[in-house]
Amino acid sequence: MARINVDDAIYRDPRFFDLCIKLGNRFLALGVCVAAWDLGQKWYLRSPHKTIPIDEWNKSGIPQGFLEVGLGFPGEGGIHVCGIDRYAQWIEKCKIAGAHGRAKQLENSPGVPQGTLDPSGLLPLPLPLKKKNTTLSSETTHPIFEIWNYHRGTLPRCKTLSSGRKRTAISRWKENPSEEYWSGIVKRLAASEFCNGKNNRSWRADFDFLIKPDTHARVIEGKYDDRSQSSINTIPIDLGDLT
Repeated sequence: MARINVDDAIYRDPRFFDLCIKLGNRFLALGVCVAAWDLGQKWYLRSPHKTIPIDEWNKSGIPQGFLEVGLGFPGEGGIHVCGIDRYAQWIEKCKIAGAHGRAKQLENSPGVPQGTLDPSGLLPLPLPLKKKNTTLSSETTHPIFEIWNYHRGTLPRCKTLSSGRKRTAISRWKENPSEEYWSGIVKRLAASEFCNGKNNRSWRADFDFLIKPDTHARVIEGKYDDRSQSSINTIPIDLGDLT
């Protein structure tokens, strides 16, 4: 199994800071994150849903605080560890490539630190993989897809991530690669009476509406917030470190 390297960027992630407060110890919090990543990496390659089975998660002893601060969340078939997708996909890519020497060469390439954590949300820095096969499988997942289904409230569940939907989700993610940002967007849509069908067409927001180019900007501007409920207007959206 490939090692997980952690650089100082993790200490700038607000979720990690919240976990430190919950556990009362920075080094304990760091150990919990590494344990969750190790388990997430293991089950990403084994589970059909790329999630950690609930019984395995419970046996791991990872504190509930890890989920409470948003570093992981329930997904289809188990627990999704934030940011594991791109890292585990890279590992899978290396396994397909086969040769240990080739994997080592990629690992030591300038500007591509293996497993380094990104300050924008514990996301591993992406590898510049060759565009050999751009076909996207409907069986794979994406953070925005998982975030929608977890925070949608009474809005329609998205059951299938088609190749077209995933391409659009990838485009939106590139604009704002932050799980806090998209969680905030979905929560505000879920809290909106207008988006829940209280309009002259009984229209309800869905996943396709979420990933339209202008939707997230309109949500930030308060276009769908209930005028009578000022508390909804204050739901925070963390833009994160997008640099």
